[in-house]
Amino acid sequence: YNMAQYITIATDALRVLGWPVHNNEFNKFEIIQELCDALIENLERAGLPTITLNAHKLGESWKNPVFCVSHRDLSVGNIMCHDARIRFIDPRLSVPYLPAQGNAIGTPLIDPLMLLISLERKQAEIESMYPRLLFLGLHDLRKRVSELKADVPAFLVHLITAVTYAMYAACKCDYCLAPERVDLYNLMVKKTKRSVALLQEASP
Repeated sequence: YNMAQYITIATDALRVLGWPVHNNEFNKFEIIQELCDALIENLERAGLPTITLNAHKLGESWKNPVFCVSHRDLSVGNIMCHDARIRFIDPRLSVPYLPAQGNAIGTPLIDPLMLLISLERKQAEIESMYPRLLFLGLHDLRKRVSELKADVPAFLVHLITAVTYAMYAACKCDYCLAPERVDLYNLMVKKTKRSVALLQEASP
């Protein structure tokens, strides 16, 4: 499969993963608290200024939430494609880099948005070597993310975005900090700061 087919199949598979569930045990305040905790943890790991967020106040502004099963770490490296079948590997009970917190219920926006950021990051990495290479299938995923963004408050979009970029900024392994990827790492730090600023502006 070429990359366009790979992304299109993955986008279709995400519609199944994001199928709504009804379970009062997992509520919006728990999901938001997890994301807030993850953001603070990742900012600290990245050596960036942390912020104060009121999960309960944020949750009160999230009307008519939809819940679904969430992978919580959906990236290019956690998807396998074989014979037109997609497998999402290494799901987590909490978003990186929090310790496992016990459930896999989230909002349908989490996984597609995390995957989109992962793919855009990978494209930025590859473009340094192959400037004309484009991931054509990104159009389908961007469209799906845009649809899902319309169903949630702006703060939640920026919170998930900030958590995801901060996750990349927090990773200081040899691969991420290799000389040929320093610019990419710095881009993740820049995008983290920008998404945190947007989150603060959008927070009630």
